[in-house]
Amino acid sequence: PQLKMIVTEMVFKYLGSGVFETVRTPNTQAVQSLIRLMRDPVVGNLNLSNSNMDRLLETQAEVESYFQTPLAGQFCYTFDSYQTTAQDIITTIAEAIFCSATRRGHSILLDLERPRMGPEMVFTHRSKAPEGEKWTRQFNDKSAYDSLKYSYINPDTNIKETITIPESGGVKTDTYDSKGVRNYKQAYWHAWRRYQRNKLNRIAVEFVALEEGVLAVPARPISVVKGSRVSPYDGYVVAVDGLTLVLSQNVEFTPGEDHSLILKRRDGSVQSVPVIPGSNERTVIMLSAPQEAIYTGNDALKTEFSFGSDSRHAAQMIMVSTVEPGADRTVRITGFNYDADYYKYDGVSPYGRAFSDGFNSGFQ
Repeated sequence: PQLKMIVTEMVFKYLGSGVFETVRTPNTQAVQSLIRLMRDPVVGNLNLSNSNMDRLLETQAEVESYFQTPLAGQFCYTFDSYQTTAQDIITTIAEAIFCSATRRGHSILLDLERPRMGPEMVFTHRSKAPEGEKWTRQFNDKSAYDSLKYSYINPDTNIKETITIPESGGVKTDTYDSKGVRNYKQAYWHAWRRYQRNKLNRIAVEFVALEEGVLAVPARPISVVKGSRVSPYDGYVVAVDGLTLVLSQNVEFTPGEDHSLILKRRDGSVQSVPVIPGSNERTVIMLSAPQEAIYTGNDALKTEFSFGSDSRHAAQMIMVSTVEPGADRTVRITGFNYDADYYKYDGVSPYGRAFSDGFNSGFQ
C-alpha cells in the first residue's frame, strides 16, 4: 500500500548571521531545503558554519536575481528512499537551481552556472603533466542529439508534462526527467540550456594538471593551451620594462584582429591584458598595466602567459566538468568547449503560456 499526497515543507528558515526563524513556515527555496536536510542528524549530519550558510543564502539570491524571478530558485521534491545519499541530495538540489555543488569538509558550496567574461585559470605546458592529455572532437553526425524532451511536474495538475525542442522533434532525441522542478519557467530555461549544450558541445578534453589544478571549479571556464599545437603561444615573461614585455618565445600577430595576453596570477587565477607588437617577435607592449605585478625572478615562479587573438583565446576556453585530485599531487580535469550561447535563453519569457509568480504550495 502506498499513500500519495501533495505537501508543503515547513522549516525554520535560516535568516543569516546565525539566526533562524522561531516558527516553521512554508518553503520552496532550494537553499533552505538544503540547509535543513544537511543539518538533519539522520540525513546530512553536518555542522554547517554560519559563514557557509550565509554563502548559500547569497547563492540563492544570485539565482533569483540573475533570472529575475524567485521561481528559478525553487526546489520541490520529496526524497523518499533510504538509499539516497547526502551527496545525491546536494547534487539534485544544486542542479534544480542551475548550480554546481562542491563539498569541502563540513562545508557545502553552490556555484551558479552563468556566462563568464573570460577564463578563471590558465593551464599552459608549464602547469600540465607531460602525459595524459586527450582531446576529442564530436562531429554533427547521427550520434549527436538534434532534439530534446524535458519533463517536469505541472504544479496545477500534478501531472508530468514535457517540453519538446524543437516542437517537431528530431531523429535522435535526448530525454531527461527533472527532479525538483515544478514550474514552467524554471523547466523552460533548463530545457533550453540542455538543448543548447547538446547542440554546441563539440570538443571534450581530459588532462592532468599540476597541484594548482585543485583550484579549478566545476562549471567555470578555464583556458587550456592544447599541447599538440605546432606553435602554442604560451610560456613565461622574461623581462619587464614599463609596459613592454619580453616573452620566453616568439609570438605572431594576426592582421586585423585584437590580441591579448592571459597572465597567471600567483594564486592561480588570471588577468587579461590587451597587447600590440613590440620591436621584435618576442616583445609585446601592453595597452594597460596588469592588476598584479608581473614577476620575472625565480624560474619556477615566473609569470606564465598565453598569447593569442580573441578568436584563439575563445577556442581555448573550456568548461570544467570534473576535478579529481590524485595521490601524487596532480589533478585530473575533464571539460568541454565553452560557449556563451549555452545561456542564450536564460531569463527569456516562454511563449504561448501564462504563469503566476505567486507562491505555490505544492512540494512533491
